Amino acid sequence: MPGQASVIINSKEWMVAVASTPFEITTGLSGLPGMAAETGMLFDLGVDQGYVRIDMSRMQFALDIIFISSYAGVIGVLRNVAPGEEAAFEAVTTPGARYFLEVKAGEVKGIEFGDDVVIQGDIQPSFWQYVGAALLLLPVVIPMFNSMVKELERKQY
Repeated sequence: MPGQASVIINSKEWMVAVASTPFEITTGLSGLPGMAAETGMLFDLGVDQGYVRIDMSRMQFALDIIFISSYAGVIGVLRNVAPGEEAAFEAVTTPGARYFLEVKAGEVKGIEFGDDVVIQGDIQPSFWQYVGAALLLLPVVIPMFNSMVKELERKQY
């Protein structure tokens, strides 16, 4: 079951469901006939992603989508994305998006790259965030482990 949070950007606030599991992220708002104003869904990808593709094939209404970095605020905005339309974000000069926020089309007027974002509520590290962090540390941990093993082998002889 998705968590709940509020997302504040500039003077706008949305009450959102938080999707953080693989099932929640892939299902999203698909199949819903619509949603109330000032509500939406915040997708927590766990770590900043350089490329995010959003499946709009089962959507029944248009969306505005805001891409949010874990530390740089708003890094991308797609406006009025229609059902069935291709929706994607690719980080070129930014760190990537950890979150993306889907709201009703027309609600992100005035929101731009670099705007600060405040997220309050059920945002917690998930299993997938720990997996992502562990994968990021592998290039550091493996050489350290290898050097420890070599040192132990050297001391035995």
